[in-house]
Amino acid sequence: MLVYHLQIFLRRLGFNPGPLDGLLGPKTRAAIRAFQKRNGLVVDGQISTALVDLYTKMVKPETWPAHVHLGLSFVALEEIPGTANNPTIMEWAEELGTDYDGDPVAWSSLFVAHCIHRAIPGAELPVKLMSPRAYLGFGQSVDMAEIRVGDLVIFWREDPSSWKGHVGFYMGDHDEDILVLGGNQFQSVSVAGHPASQVLGVRRARRGQNGKLLAGMSSNKGGVDSDAKPAWPDRVI
Repeated sequence: MLVYHLQIFLRRLGFNPGPLDGLLGPKTRAAIRAFQKRNGLVVDGQISTALVDLYTKMVKPETWPAHVHLGLSFVALEEIPGTANNPTIMEWAEELGTDYDGDPVAWSSLFVAHCIHRAIPGAELPVKLMSPRAYLGFGQSVDMAEIRVGDLVIFWREDPSSWKGHVGFYMGDHDEDILVLGGNQFQSVSVAGHPASQVLGVRRARRGQNGKLLAGMSSNKGGVDSDAKPAWPDRVI
């Protein structure tokens, strides 16, 4: 899992580690060497103690919200080809009490709903939780300039005015893409890039005046109480 996280980190800094596959291949080693050279480390392409220490200081994964860590634990979980369904994905739907016909149905929203439901007790999910665009009413709106790891990013698919969309947890950006941790990305849970030009909105859970975490839907179209406090740490890198 460390290699996978390093690949995300390197891509966010503008290096090219190749595919985000968790494998220490030649492109990932080349990206590591370039990063080591830039930061005055021994240039050997290895995951050294010095490299890990600098990575930890810069990324601070311990500050990532619980739903991100939970989501990362499912990385590489895949759909089952053919008529069978992945039992884990089916269990998410059953636990949430939502209709889900199986793997052929887009399940990015189901993944997001499961992570929020498990990591943020009492969270109020959208009534139509299988619809990515339903999350445009979740929590509070966030400007792209203030985006943080773990924020929800909602994208349009095919056409801005269509009902189709995709949703995932923000992990970084690379060139013109927004990197999100999500389900149904290449038929699996992964971190993948989506065009920033297709972002419909960014949402974040919030804290009320009493400090209690509130991750539910906004009560009005204008958003939430302007005094609400952010629910998790600042954007990193």
